Amino acid sequence: MGTDAPSFDVLGVRIDAVDPSIALETVERWIESRTAGYVCVANVHAVMEARRDESVRRVYDHAKLTVPDGMPLVWVGRLSGHPGVRRVYGPDLTLQLCRSAARHGYRCFFYGGGPGVAEELAAEMSRRFPGLPVAGTGAPPFRTLTAEEEAEEIGRINRAGPDIVFVGLGCPKQERWMAAHRDRLAARVLVGVGAAFDFHTGRVRQAPRWMMNAGLEWLFRLGTEPRRLWYRYLVYNPLFLFHVALQLLGLSRASRPGAVPQPPAWRRWRMPVAWSVVDQGLLSGSQFLFNVLIARWVPPAEYGLLAVAYAGFVVASGLHSSLLVEPMSVLGAARPSSELARYLGRLMSGHLALTLPVGAALVAASLLVSGPPPMAVILAGLGVAVPCVLLQWLLRQACYVEARSELAARGSAVYAAALLGGAAVVGWLSPASAARLAFPLMAGAALLESITLAGPLGLWRQRVRPMERAEIAAHWTYGRWILTAGAAHNVANLLYLPLLWAVLGLQASAVLRALQNLVLPLQQGLSAVTLLALPWLSRRASSRGGRPGAAAWRFVLACVGVALAYGLALVAGGGRLLGLLYGPGVYASYEWCVPLLALSAVAAAASQALGIVTRARGEPDAVLWSKLAAAAFMLVFGFRLVSGLGVVGALLGLAASNCLETVVLALCLRRR
Repeated sequence: MGTDAPSFDVLGVRIDAVDPSIALETVERWIESRTAGYVCVANVHAVMEARRDESVRRVYDHAKLTVPDGMPLVWVGRLSGHPGVRRVYGPDLTLQLCRSAARHGYRCFFYGGGPGVAEELAAEMSRRFPGLPVAGTGAPPFRTLTAEEEAEEIGRINRAGPDIVFVGLGCPKQERWMAAHRDRLAARVLVGVGAAFDFHTGRVRQAPRWMMNAGLEWLFRLGTEPRRLWYRYLVYNPLFLFHVALQLLGLSRASRPGAVPQPPAWRRWRMPVAWSVVDQGLLSGSQFLFNVLIARWVPPAEYGLLAVAYAGFVVASGLHSSLLVEPMSVLGAARPSSELARYLGRLMSGHLALTLPVGAALVAASLLVSGPPPMAVILAGLGVAVPCVLLQWLLRQACYVEARSELAARGSAVYAAALLGGAAVVGWLSPASAARLAFPLMAGAALLESITLAGPLGLWRQRVRPMERAEIAAHWTYGRWILTAGAAHNVANLLYLPLLWAVLGLQASAVLRALQNLVLPLQQGLSAVTLLALPWLSRRASSRGGRPGAAAWRFVLACVGVALAYGLALVAGGGRLLGLLYGPGVYASYEWCVPLLALSAVAAAASQALGIVTRARGEPDAVLWSKLAAAAFMLVFGFRLVSGLGVVGALLGLAASNCLETVVLALCLRRR
């Protein structure tokens, strides 16, 4: 390596922990000292090519400098203990070197691209940097050169006498070319800059700078060149994330010859992972117990009203999560840690703009609404809870953006203690009022957690300022697709609760909600399995030309088989489980509906598994279409099913929607 900066390992590839200024200074020093070497500009695609092909990895090992051209590599570097590493973007490095060459008189040769591209790039760089010494241009034909042709190409470049040769042949062809010809070329520095040739000549559009900084350039390029890049981004990217996660957790340690042994990564990550597990357990466990207690204490009609109100809360939270929380998880992670508090302060204005009008409208509606006696109180409580609970979600996610899972766990401990403590007080003093006080208790617990998190996150030192225009645009661009898919999912799965209320009354809504609670463990377990299965299926599909092989269908059958086993267990013991959770009463009397619930769970498992297969094939749009089809089915047939069959109709509608998702996904797989 030609710089004194340290390096880090990414799946067996050495990446130098540099920033753009260090990279430029290093190349200038080579030229001045007449030191020869080549520069590799590595991104996720390059690392995965090196992982797949040992000869490509050796090419990177022999590079004098390998810079991180890609935010995922920068993030891995920072997680590996190199906070100063910055992205060295190939097209930007090209501009920096050309500017330096014009200033110092370095002769540049441009080699690569299609016919005429190198000449256009040389002209463009000469226009931008007057006085740039252009030694020559050239590009090989799109075939393997003979030994004579290769010798002629090398001789032509050497006769031009360049100091820098910019190579734009694409990865990994350009890296192989530089390694093979380094000793035969007189130029001091070879730099593989790949797509810079097409970017700077206007043949390919560059992503907006905010998308680059957020690590979303792949999404922009996939949208502009889907046919060429779908495999690179929809297969290689999930595989990269999977293997890097294993490497960081110490479960898979890719090594390279001569690498300096490092302490096991699990020693650095065991506590963050443990705190994350504690955080999730505290939050979900307290919520589950809280809901079971309320269902035991209040009449079914009140529990049904609470379930309907909570469904409305989930819809409102979908807007907040799609436009604020989810984009923050990506866009916030790309920012330096020193700017996160200010960024979070600006997000507070977006949070208030989204939640306060909704909360105020709900409180106002509680004063005007006519309906069951607890409705007004529950609506008012929901109005108070919306801004408080969604603030808790925002700040809790900010803890993970800053990689502070222990802080999130501390906040969840406060929330669990406050929520269950409040529930205990209500159960002691007035259990019959639990439904009316549910949302205020959630709001108070969430507010206490938010106060606990705000100080360590630096929020108290920030003024609430409006979000910048670029931030609003970035959040909208990222979140609108999540919002669309989430809205379709909510229509297909949540509207049955208010529909049952409208047709049959609140007790029917309460029964459906109580029954749905029985399949939550299956749904959460399958979600965890499918996240792990996606990289494995992607690898299998890629080896079969993008078509799902037998392994993919075995995975689908396995998911359906697990769901069938779970469903049979529910059928066998559903009555006992209902009695254990909710006590004797109306819920236990619906034991005969458990088989329909099991049918819905099996259909959901099938659609979930097929969704993973379509994503492994690089066709995520099929998932969106399947959810839109399920939502359309609910809107067309949901009322007829509920009005004719009640809770049974709702369960049949849910099962039919999941079956429809399965059919749409299967047809998409067959057609494509």
